[in-house]
Amino acid sequence: MTGNRKAYQIFAFCLALCLASSCTPIRDNENVTDGAGDDPVVRQLALKLTLVRDSPAADISSNSIECDKIGGNYGRHGMAGSYICVLSYSDAGKICAKKSDCVARCMAPLGENSRGMSPGKCEANTSPFGCFATIDENGKVGPALCVD
Repeated sequence: MTGNRKAYQIFAFCLALCLASSCTPIRDNENVTDGAGDDPVVRQLALKLTLVRDSPAADISSNSIECDKIGGNYGRHGMAGSYICVLSYSDAGKICAKKSDCVARCMAPLGENSRGMSPGKCEANTSPFGCFATIDENGKVGPALCVD
C-alpha cells in the first residue's frame, strides 16, 4: 500500500510540474496579428523559425524579427524551452460544437463531460503546448492530452 501511495505522489508531482511549465501564457506583443495563424503558408513559415533552447543569440534575434514580420510572437515554450513563433487564430475563443466550426481545432473544456458531447472553444493559437482535449467533426470529445 505504501508503494502505491509513493507512486501516486510521484505521479502527482510530475503532473503538476508538467502543467506548470507547459501551460505558460504567451507574452503580450504589440506586433501579434489576429488571425495570422489562419493561413497555412504562414503557419509553415512559423514552424521553420523553431530553435532549440541553446541556439546562438544571433539566430534567436533573427528569427524573432522574422516572426514579428508574419504577425507572430517569438519566445520560449514548453519544458525544453524551445523557441517557437506562435500565431493567433481569427476565431480564437469562439464557441464551437465540432472541428469544422473552427479554423484549427475545437477544444473541449477539461474535466467537463469528457466522454460525451460538449460545447468547446476554438483554439487560440498555434502553440502545441498545454493540456487539452479536442472535439471531432461528430461533436465527440476525444481523450485529454498534455504536450510539454
